[in-house]
Amino acid sequence: QRRRLQPMRDKLRRLELKLEKLSDEQQALELELAEPAIYQEVNKPQLQALLSRKIELDRSLETTEEAWIQAGEALESASED
Repeated sequence: QRRRLQPMRDKLRRLELKLEKLSDEQQALELELAEPAIYQEVNKPQLQALLSRKIELDRSLETTEEAWIQAGEALESASED
């Protein structure tokens, strides 16, 4: 059973690492967006790029979190068998 569950544990761990990475990137992005200077007209192209990246990150985080939850549930279910 342990050998059967290992791929599930590995997948769960990979997803956890991806969530950490995405979360760290999101926090850094939010710090940049918290800077008042980014909202000046001269920085408009940079602001647009940051906002686009934020949308991508939010989607990636949501998708990865859903996959992580499903992987955790699958592992839990398989552990009960």
